[in-house]
Amino acid sequence: MNRFFNAVQCLAAAALLCASAATAEPPHNKTDSAWVRPRLVGTASDSGGFSLDKSKLRALFPEFEWTADQLAYLDEHLKLGDSRAAIVASVKPLVVSAYSDELDAVILVQFPDELVSQYALDVGDQLIASWTYPRSAQPPADIVQGDRNLKRHNNGAPLIADFFSDSVDKIKKRKQGVSQAEWQRVRKLTRVALIWADGKYRSSFPLNAGRPPQFLDESSVE
Repeated sequence: MNRFFNAVQCLAAAALLCASAATAEPPHNKTDSAWVRPRLVGTASDSGGFSLDKSKLRALFPEFEWTADQLAYLDEHLKLGDSRAAIVASVKPLVVSAYSDELDAVILVQFPDELVSQYALDVGDQLIASWTYPRSAQPPADIVQGDRNLKRHNNGAPLIADFFSDSVDKIKKRKQGVSQAEWQRVRKLTRVALIWADGKYRSSFPLNAGRPPQFLDESSVE
C-alpha cells in the first residue's frame, strides 16, 4: 500500500462537494463562478506526474469556459495525485472503473461513448486514474470500502489520465508498474460495483469527480 498525501479543501469547496442536487456543479454551458480551487497538500508516493492536455479537455467539454484556476487545479491533480489501476468496465455505455488502495474500492465514471472508437477501447482494457481525496460530510453511497482500506478517507476524486493527459509515456510506464494483484483487485471489485450502481455512475466532468451520482442534476455535464 502506498503512503500518500491528503487533499485538503477549503470550506467553500467542501460545501460544493456536499451540496444537494439543486446546487450541483457546474452547468456545462458557462464558467462556474462559484467554484473554489481546492488546495492540494503534498505529493502521493505513487504520483504519476502527468500533465493536463487542454486540447483533450476542451474536446470533451467544448461548451464550458475554463478558468485559469480550474486548468491549474486539474494539472496539479494529475501531477500530484495518487496513480492507481483503472479498467474499462463497459463500452455501452462507456464506464470506467477506477481503483483506490486508500479506499480499497472502485468508483465508476461514465464517459462519452465516442471515446470507445477514439481510443479503440474494449471491456477490461487497462487505464490509469489519478486520485485526490476530498472530504465528505457523509460517505458517498456509491463507494463500498473493502476490508483492505486504510481508514483515512471516505471519498475520492479520480481523473482518468488516459483521457485528460498527454503524458503518454508516463502513463504507459505507470501501467507497467501496477502489480498484478492490483489489476486483479480492480476487476473483482468492478463486477460487484456494476451491480450496486444499477446504471448510475459519476460524471466524467473533472470538477465533479468527487461527487456521487445522486448529487448531479440534469444541468451538470454527464
